[in-house]
Amino acid sequence: MMAKSGKTKIVIGFIIFVAIILAGVLTISTINNNQRESEELAVRREGLSDQLFYARDMFFDSNMPGDFRLDFNWAGMNVRGGNVLAFMDQEVSDVVFVHSEAEAVGFSADVIVGWPSEYSAMLLERLNENTNLDVIIEGLDITLPLTLEDMVDNWEIMNEIWGERLHPSGVRVLRDSISEIRRGISEEDIDDELTEGTTD
Repeated sequence: MMAKSGKTKIVIGFIIFVAIILAGVLTISTINNNQRESEELAVRREGLSDQLFYARDMFFDSNMPGDFRLDFNWAGMNVRGGNVLAFMDQEVSDVVFVHSEAEAVGFSADVIVGWPSEYSAMLLERLNENTNLDVIIEGLDITLPLTLEDMVDNWEIMNEIWGERLHPSGVRVLRDSISEIRRGISEEDIDDELTEGTTD
């Protein structure tokens, strides 16, 4: 009877030992999965954020609600999402660049679609006037003059030129100059609408 009781204790002990090992393995697996998912989310956030900042900097229009002309509706995006990361997690599955508004049709509602605007073309024209541009793009798989197609098809390279290779003061001057033009045109449009609304 004692021998049987001893064997039972050994079996129960072995079962408990195996259960502890399995629980440890499952815990480690869960931690690894959570860590992998967290890393994937961080990479996704960074990629989407890069695209959104690029679209804003290049004066892209988009399918986002609100005033597309004002910084890719950056302010509106922050209002809707609280901040860019929360916005992306809650509402955005992808950011896609196309060549024109006509190509932006047919995407699902959780995809932000951006395309070059008239201000993108102005920015590009001024960028191509940079006398050091051939040196700036050296080693990159892109040719001069830079085109609107490059803004879409080679956006990563364009983003490198804009964000890493151009001097920050040059970037600021270029962006500010287009912003001033854009604000002027927007104000004129508003004035025209007000005038039309007050005349019979």
